[in-house]
Amino acid sequence: MTSLILVTILSLGAARADTCTDLSEQRLVAARALLDESIETAAIDRSSIVERARILLERTADEDPACKAAKSLHKQASRMLKEAEPISLAASADDALMHALVRVEALEQASTPDREEIETVRFMLAELGSHFPGDERVDALVRRVLAVQQGADPRGEK
Repeated sequence: MTSLILVTILSLGAARADTCTDLSEQRLVAARALLDESIETAAIDRSSIVERARILLERTADEDPACKAAKSLHKQASRMLKEAEPISLAASADDALMHALVRVEALEQASTPDREEIETVRFMLAELGSHFPGDERVDALVRRVLAVQQGADPRGEK
């Protein structure tokens, strides 16, 4: 019984592979490699790698409609992307907040903070605030920059 199941699985796999063109097979290998790579990749980059695989598979399925493996793997990549996007977004937000924190701390430590740098950091924080409304970490950094601006440059001069 076990050997019959094994033969059936192998024959289905072979039949499935035979329906894909050589180019489609090469694309399937590349997409699988991308999906495998995404598992080992830092969270911040994961969704972009899965998206690349998903696009490659979508194109393969469109150009080779008989290639069922491309359609199946495309569905898997789409599911993986739904899982990876929120994780990548959160990691990206943390990375951007850490970068902003470093810049705010540099402003706070400067004996005479540069007005252009203050404006750059304020703009950066405004962008972060628009992407993550109500995030207390962004609000705290905005308050710190305002304190630097008011304390360091009350007349608007350098």
